[in-house]
Amino acid sequence: MINTRTVDIPDPARERKVKTLTFAITDDCNLQCCFCVQKRGKQYLSRKTVRLALENLRGRLQDLEIVSFYGGEPLLGFDRIRQVVFACRERWPGKNIAYSVTTNGTLLTPDRIAFLDRHRFAVTLSLDGNRGVEETGYWSDRMELLRVLGNHEGIQSSVNLVVGPVSLHRWSGWVQELIEKKVGTVWAVMDIREVWDPASVSRLNREYGQLTDYLLKAGKGSTEDPLPGFSHRQAGLLVCSGGEDRLTVAPSGTLWGCHLTWDFFHRYPGHPGRKDFQLGNVENPDWTGISRYHSLKQCYFSAGERFCVNCPQVKYCYICPFTAGLVSGEIGVIPPHLCRLEKIRLLHQDQLLVRKGTANGDGENRQRHG
Repeated sequence: MINTRTVDIPDPARERKVKTLTFAITDDCNLQCCFCVQKRGKQYLSRKTVRLALENLRGRLQDLEIVSFYGGEPLLGFDRIRQVVFACRERWPGKNIAYSVTTNGTLLTPDRIAFLDRHRFAVTLSLDGNRGVEETGYWSDRMELLRVLGNHEGIQSSVNLVVGPVSLHRWSGWVQELIEKKVGTVWAVMDIREVWDPASVSRLNREYGQLTDYLLKAGKGSTEDPLPGFSHRQAGLLVCSGGEDRLTVAPSGTLWGCHLTWDFFHRYPGHPGRKDFQLGNVENPDWTGISRYHSLKQCYFSAGERFCVNCPQVKYCYICPFTAGLVSGEIGVIPPHLCRLEKIRLLHQDQLLVRKGTANGDGENRQRHG
């Protein structure tokens, strides 16, 4: 495990309120996406767990702004989503809480879309690039679903597109199509499970080049930023803010600083760090572990034999320690292939910003919270 140190800071539970509360509805899923690193199971959030969470966390939810739903595939437990929304409306009448859900979209029936529209949900649609290449009709069906979502004024859609070596040759073209169809924010990311061979890395560089050319041409005179993970950046060391302004309720009722922390310890239940990062449960919350999240800084991470603090790109890098751990098995230990993918992204991002005339960032030397 990464050699973290406890940071001597005031207890955030006494000073700050949770703004984003995530309910991990289930660890079950109706698909087997190639890029998924989650551990599958049959746990579902119970009505009792929802009730206890909203009751026993009420002291930290006074400034609640966002309630999000996560999985597995959260729409498998749609009744629980309804329960949470109705309970929040009853508990905070008149409060303008924003709701969001991340889904593969296969269970979005007209009735469910109408519910999401009525309650003004942000809907992130996860797209599996490999399915787009291998399954006839997959991409056209997803584009039609995005069109339907776009016709509902109360729904704010976005896309999380994941590609690997198999589907990489379609990547820049797909991103351009999504941007031109104005589907909302596009998160274009790489499959982190696979070790990319030299031919795939070479193709990735070409795809980035084509995407850069397109963004420069399409972005002239526009203030929109449809691809925020690539077309702009901030400088400063990444610091985990899990548990400070966000919390996740797992299907079992345990509490975590964010949904990725739950993902990691659900995948590696015997990991010795579990007791440090679990924040109790909905019956007995325990905030003493929050300082452990604050000790997770990018400069303490490592990639292979090299510590990130020695990398000149560390203040631009954005790799969550738990995302890295889902692949490596250790918090903050970044697999070499993931480090390489991030450096390729930063290289082409640099080239994009230079050509745009906005390659700055060095002056913004501050902590980034993720």
